[in-house]
Amino acid sequence: MSKQQVQAELDKMGPWSWKEKVTLTVLLLALLCWIFEKQIGVSATLVALLAFIILFAVGVAAPDKLKNVGWEALFFVGAFLCLPTVFNNVGINAFVSAVLGDKVAPIMGNMYLVVPFICVLTYLIRLFFVSLSGTAILVTAIFIPFCAQYSIHPFIIACISYMSTNTWNVGYQNTVTVAALAANGPQWLVNNDIVKGSFWYMVVNFVTLMLCVPYWKLLGMC
Repeated sequence: MSKQQVQAELDKMGPWSWKEKVTLTVLLLALLCWIFEKQIGVSATLVALLAFIILFAVGVAAPDKLKNVGWEALFFVGAFLCLPTVFNNVGINAFVSAVLGDKVAPIMGNMYLVVPFICVLTYLIRLFFVSLSGTAILVTAIFIPFCAQYSIHPFIIACISYMSTNTWNVGYQNTVTVAALAANGPQWLVNNDIVKGSFWYMVVNFVTLMLCVPYWKLLGMC
């Protein structure tokens, strides 16, 4: 698009409304509070609730708008992020560590072994387990109990498993790919036509995650 077209669309939108300005201000303040959570000592949850209340109080958000929120996804993500705490409190961490501790010890002590092991394990599980989120949760649940013991941030395990799930080596493996194939029809496109893309994704994903290791170390996450 040309600059003139962009400017024309902006002109149609008109100047910022006070609600838009309030929304931007609240969002920026919330982001700053989330970034400096440890420094200011205010919980990220409390910040989110306060931001939500402010938007309601000034009329930016209305009760009827809540119907359009993807509550299922929010509850899923919330539950997923709470898994490390839940596992520790109910004793799953101790149980998994006792069963698999000696077997995974040589791997967990070296991040350059952890990344390829989890990548390959996820690739293999995806051949049989169709659900992307289910696979990510399964792999994460297996390795999170060892995070505290080997000083690995749980985000790393979740990141590796999640990024490694998005493959489509076989036709039934990826719901997004299945939908795309169905929409185009077999006369135009079949999985064999795009399976090379999955293999390349696996390679790029593996290399990229390996390159992240020095960065994670620099941040003190492993």
